[in-house]
Amino acid sequence: MTEATISAAFRVPGPHTSYTLGRHSQAEARVGQDLARLATGVGGELGGGLRALLLVGPFARAEGGVLMRDGEPVAHPGYDLLAVIRRRAERHARAMAALGATWSRLLHTRVRIAAVAPSDLRSAPPTRFYYHVGRLQALTLYGDPRMAALLPRYTSAKLRDDVWTLRLCEGLSCAALSFLERRPLPVQLAGLQQAVLASAEARLLLERAYAPTFAQRQLSLRTLQAPAAVQQSYQEAQTFLATPDRWQPERGTAEEWLSATRRNVMQWVLELEQRRAGTPLSLVPYLETARNLLPADAILGRLQRAALRLPDRLGDSARLALRSPLERLLRASIALAAEPGGARVRAAAAHNLALEETTHPTDAALAAGLQAMWRRVSTTGPHAPFLDYRVVEPV
Repeated sequence: MTEATISAAFRVPGPHTSYTLGRHSQAEARVGQDLARLATGVGGELGGGLRALLLVGPFARAEGGVLMRDGEPVAHPGYDLLAVIRRRAERHARAMAALGATWSRLLHTRVRIAAVAPSDLRSAPPTRFYYHVGRLQALTLYGDPRMAALLPRYTSAKLRDDVWTLRLCEGLSCAALSFLERRPLPVQLAGLQQAVLASAEARLLLERAYAPTFAQRQLSLRTLQAPAAVQQSYQEAQTFLATPDRWQPERGTAEEWLSATRRNVMQWVLELEQRRAGTPLSLVPYLETARNLLPADAILGRLQRAALRLPDRLGDSARLALRSPLERLLRASIALAAEPGGARVRAAAAHNLALEETTHPTDAALAAGLQAMWRRVSTTGPHAPFLDYRVVEPV
C-alpha cells in the first residue's frame, strides 16, 4: 500500500461521538461522568499552571472497554491524560503519579497522567502514541483546546523505524508476564489478546500501512492480504476489548483457546521475522541466530560483524554486549510468550536479559529481568509517556 493510498483511504476521524467500542448508553454515560470529575478535580488541583488537560488513549479514540462491577459499568483499561503545563513539565512527574493514583482509587479504574510542555507537543517524536494524538485523537477536558493541535500530524510512512518492534514487544510482554507470574486465567487471556493485536499491528507498522482506528487497521490487513487467521483473530481481539469480563471464545474452552492462540501468535511472529530479516521459522534457531536482527549504525555494525568471527564463548559475550537493548527485549519477549518454553528457549531469554542464572532461570527471575529490560529501553529513545507492557487488572 503506497503513501498516497494511505492518505486517500484514511482521513482524520470525524468529531468525537463516543468513548467505547460497545457504544452502550450506560457505559458512555459513566465515562462521561468520570471525565467531568477528572476535568474539575485535576484542573482545580493543578490551578493556573495548567494550560490544558487532554484525554488520549483508547477512550479518546472511541475504543475503550467496559467491565461490570456490582451491576455498574467501569471503564477499562482506564484513562490516559496529558497535562499541558506552562513550563518545566519534567518537575511534575512525581505529583502526576500521586494524582493519578488518587483518581484511580476514586474512579475504580487506572488513571495515568503525564506532564508535558507546549514545546514538547510541537516537537513530539514520530512514535505510534503521538501518531494517534497528532491525528486529533485527543479530547480537551480542561483549558485551551488549541493545545491538542500543536502536535505534528505524522503519516504512517514517517514513523520511527523502531515503532513496530516496540509494539510487538509490548503485546508479547503482556502475555509473557501474565504466564510467568501465573496470573489468573482472565489476566492470561487479556495478555494473549494484547499479543494478538500487537503481532497484527507490527505487520502494519513494518509495511507503513498503520491507520488511526481499529476499523481502518482491519481494512489495511485485508488490503495487505494478511493471513485470514490473523485478520479473524484481530477482529476477535476487538470484541474482547469491548467487554473483557464477558468474552468467551467462539469454539472450545478458554484454556484451549489460550493454548492454540499462543502457538498461532508465535507462528505469525516467526513468519514476520523471516520476511523481514530472513531468520528461521523455528523458535530455537531463531533465538540462537548469532547475527544481530535490528539495524545498527556503521561503527557498531562493523563491531558486530567482527564479533561473529570470535570463538563461541568469547563471541557470545561480545555479541550480547553489542546487541541493542531493544533487540534483546525483542528476543526475550518472543521467547517468553512461546508455549511451552523449553530449556533452550528459557536460556535464550535469560541470556538476552543478562540474568546471572541462564541454565535454569526461575519464572520470577525471568519476569523481573523482562521488566528491568523495559525500564532500560524506556530510557534509550524518544518513546511514549505511557508504555503498556503489562496487563491492566481491575482497580
